[in-house]
Amino acid sequence: MDNTFVAGLPVRKHCTMRLIPTTRATVIWRIVVVAVLLFLLLFSLETFRECWACRCTLGNGLWYSLRQYRLYHEGHYPQDIGSVAAACYGDRVETNANVLLILPSCPGARTHLSLATTNDSLRSDYIYINWEPYFGTNAVPTDYPVFYDRHLANHWWLGVNVCTTSREFWDFRAHWLRDFSSRHPEYHLLIPD
Repeated sequence: MDNTFVAGLPVRKHCTMRLIPTTRATVIWRIVVVAVLLFLLLFSLETFRECWACRCTLGNGLWYSLRQYRLYHEGHYPQDIGSVAAACYGDRVETNANVLLILPSCPGARTHLSLATTNDSLRSDYIYINWEPYFGTNAVPTDYPVFYDRHLANHWWLGVNVCTTSREFWDFRAHWLRDFSSRHPEYHLLIPD
């Protein structure tokens, strides 16, 4: 190999040896790995965005509507999530014999606002617990769940968002709700499926 000197240091003119041999298969393999990593990154960012939007729906929308309802109804709790939704989205829409009600939906469920025509078809993406039969108009004890996701599938079976009387949080695989239900079997909580 022919060496020349620049500023007193030897410099190689031609280097024929590569550190990593590059073949067409190696290049394709690298492209596939980068594509998979980008997909996983985008998937995790979208999942995080959906979980955060769901938590905001619970904390800002439904919890605020619950407080508004209690304010205008002398401290009474709503009977069902439809009453909470009516306080949030305005009154129910009367159409002939049916009452249409817009129900809030979880962004992770990939559905938009649900419409219910009767109380039998009242199935929101969230579960609301009416504590009034147990506590009357008195304050519900701290850390009792009020709203939470109906399905683990809303967030890729990773967990559910829970809004309690004092905070909102992420419940991994609904462990906290299962624990609460086992400590308080008298309330017969529905556990997300």
